[in-house]
Amino acid sequence: MSSKLVLDNIAGRTTAGSIAVVAEGNGTTTNLQQGLAKAWVNSNQSTVDDSFNNASVTDSDVGRLVANLTNAMSNTGYAVSVCARVPVSQTAEFYENNNVARTTSATAVVTLTAGSYYDSTDTMTIHL
Repeated sequence: MSSKLVLDNIAGRTTAGSIAVVAEGNGTTTNLQQGLAKAWVNSNQSTVDDSFNNASVTDSDVGRLVANLTNAMSNTGYAVSVCARVPVSQTAEFYENNNVARTTSATAVVTLTAGSYYDSTDTMTIHL
């Protein structure tokens, strides 16, 4: 027997925006609000191929990308994960660009290959 739950809204009983979900293995819980990506973007340096909560990207220089968020984060303590497509023969390195101040509405990353800045297709996720 299968079940289907159809809703337009879901809210926590104690705190409306916070819902605990039993995680894999039934041993821990995941907070639904904190466990979801708050933003992601797939970009080829200057053009957004697809995104969620991303207004635009800024190609600030070779290998340097700024993701501009549609809805700001509540603070600057968010986590950023990046991966990039580079030629098979090269190894990519990714860093948050510390020369650009992290804000609640934008974050900057750099991509390098063999120690040089490299324009690539980047995929970035942001979690708060």
